[in-house]
Amino acid sequence: MAQAALRESGSTQPTARTLDYMDYTRMGRGLTIHNPSHAQIEMLIGTAREKIEGLADTDVVLSVYEHNPDSIFVVTRKGNRDGNPTGVMAQLPLNKAGHDALFDGTLDTVAPDLKYVAQQHEVPSAIYSWCMVLDARTAGGISLLIERFSSPKNIQAPIYCRPATPQAAAFFKTVGFTPNPSWNGLEHPDLMEYQRKPVTANDAELIRSNLSSTPDCNVSVVHSFEEFHKIVAVRAATYMAEHDCPYDEEFDGNDFSCTHMLGTVDGEAAGCIRIRYFASFAKIERLAVLQRFRRTRLAENLIRSAISLCRKKGYRHIYGHCEPRVRRLWMRHGFVPRTKEATFGFSSREYLEGDLILDPANDVLTPESGPLILNRPEGDWATPGILERG
Repeated sequence: MAQAALRESGSTQPTARTLDYMDYTRMGRGLTIHNPSHAQIEMLIGTAREKIEGLADTDVVLSVYEHNPDSIFVVTRKGNRDGNPTGVMAQLPLNKAGHDALFDGTLDTVAPDLKYVAQQHEVPSAIYSWCMVLDARTAGGISLLIERFSSPKNIQAPIYCRPATPQAAAFFKTVGFTPNPSWNGLEHPDLMEYQRKPVTANDAELIRSNLSSTPDCNVSVVHSFEEFHKIVAVRAATYMAEHDCPYDEEFDGNDFSCTHMLGTVDGEAAGCIRIRYFASFAKIERLAVLQRFRRTRLAENLIRSAISLCRKKGYRHIYGHCEPRVRRLWMRHGFVPRTKEATFGFSSREYLEGDLILDPANDVLTPESGPLILNRPEGDWATPGILERG
């Protein structure tokens, strides 16, 4: 995907000299960056495609985003009444093989092979600026992005970009990028590189210490009774213990006609979500994360994984409800509340209804997907099943 130029809408030159010294407390004032919903990605990439040639297909962008949510952030101005983001910053956190492939020419940056993209829990060897669409009002979002990429996990990874226009090249030069970088004896004249500030011995020790405590969040479809027992334990601790929900209301008779997804943090059962299916829509519900894991990204990952599974199965309408206090969590994934106020209640709590409308997936399952693929375990349709190995 080509590196986008900043939109020409007034001056885009930052006041700080280099990325590592950008004052995000000042430059990022009035802005927020966050992970987008699939609908927001589709909207922003569609808009960018009208201005920039060579952008990746939307399905490719979504697959990278699902592989590593740190690959895409959107920028929104505070006070924006509709809350729609106006800028997007996409990057490829590359592993060592991806770093090598970027320089030897085997990395297809329009449709990158995910084997070259580091996962969220992995330390990237390099960060490739995949696409950036900002204007003068949202250019300060770069400082917030760099603040995130200054974490112990990312601080040593050089940042590369491929400017699409002379204006973009001039901008990146002002923030410390240099042309014609090299890696492992290979040069790349089309790239610009930002070298990170040197890491001291004390910094390196702090990095090792922090990385050892970085939580590894994973989500998978439940395929065994043992995993289902973990779902029961998480929901009992969350809804029955914290919310005083009666057992017969929490375990409502629908747990054997649905898909359960289990979230783990460093291998420990930490959260879950449930999906029920109807003829023309799916319903996502029973999101639960144990209290001590609520500062991780697990809730976001659970919602994103559930949406992705529904989309793969061909559902374009997802319905759900939530308490008003957590509606922003769901709205970040594209859910639109039907009303501003709660409309119904149960277990002494009030709830909002909401809907998410999805574009169809290119790789949706159909009766023509093949009998062996359709025999595979739920959610594992890309992996040969036991019937194929037998």
